[in-house]
Amino acid sequence: MQAADSDTHATMNTATLITLARVAMLPLIVWAFLAQAYKMVLLLFIVASLTDYVDGWVARRYNQQTRFGAMLDQVSDKLLVVTMLILIASTTWLGPWGVAAAVMIALREIWVSGLREYLGSVSVPVPVSKLAKYKTALQMAAIAVLVLAGTLPFHMAGLIYGAGQILLIASSLLGLWTGYQYTRAAWGYLVEEQRQN
Repeated sequence: MQAADSDTHATMNTATLITLARVAMLPLIVWAFLAQAYKMVLLLFIVASLTDYVDGWVARRYNQQTRFGAMLDQVSDKLLVVTMLILIASTTWLGPWGVAAAVMIALREIWVSGLREYLGSVSVPVPVSKLAKYKTALQMAAIAVLVLAGTLPFHMAGLIYGAGQILLIASSLLGLWTGYQYTRAAWGYLVEEQRQN
């Protein structure tokens, strides 16, 4: 995950290209999922998830941290996770609690994105917290486990589906908590703006 550096201008560098590669993989993942080529989906998703670590490592190691790269990294993570959740929710893999968790995750991402856009408009930086990074990692682990279950025979997949749903529910709860933290951090600016208006 790339970190923002206010002193560095946005440029196209290796770290950013790796992040863009993650976005470029999405159409192929969607195609493979719709074709029910779940082993290919799993492989592509794992590679895409690993780029989330690699782009950040490259950015830090080679001093390629940019505001554009940090923004793109966050957006690409959200696109990957939400796209996969929509695809998974279109199957019968999730029970009611799993579907509820997927919806909460999607709503949380929309809410936090809106907060970031507002705070950016008033020049308030919103760095990604460590808990939010753990949340993303947990979401990706949950998705990988669910897709893995889709590659297995029915009689072997039940426990894997259950484990994936537990991870998904846990990640949604962690997401709600980090969403609350972001909201609390932004609340003072929101109240102050209302007073000024």
